[in-house]
Amino acid sequence: MKRAHILSLLAIAFAALSALPAGADWNLGDNNPNPFCNIPGEPDYSPTTIDYELDSDGLVQLFVLSEDGENLMRTLVSGFESAGSHFVVWDGTDSGGTPMTAGDYPYVLEVYAEGGGDLLYLSDSIASIYCAVATAQESWTMVKSLYRD
Repeated sequence: MKRAHILSLLAIAFAALSALPAGADWNLGDNNPNPFCNIPGEPDYSPTTIDYELDSDGLVQLFVLSEDGENLMRTLVSGFESAGSHFVVWDGTDSGGTPMTAGDYPYVLEVYAEGGGDLLYLSDSIASIYCAVATAQESWTMVKSLYRD
């Protein structure tokens, strides 16, 4: 997904948001914990939870982008959701199941009208991974030991 595409989605979202009735309750929460460790077996390992609130039923897309915002790394939710509170747990892996490297990753929530078409809500936030490693052969414990006195 290119940055220009994301910017055009944001422009559409602002127009859609201004058309929503006053008091509409849409929300994309911050992920918790943040930052988080995505290496199973490490003492600090903890997937992160992303909460979101929908004011009405709709088609939902929740996805994680590359740090530069130009590539789709993982789709967390894709489908119909009812109005209300929802959450998804993300383990910090990409769409192939590989742990992503340490960094700050934007995640984006798009909500479309139940029948498709109209964008009802668009928001984004940042998830920070802090203990991913560069290669599968390294362990976070080994990397940390390199920096100890």
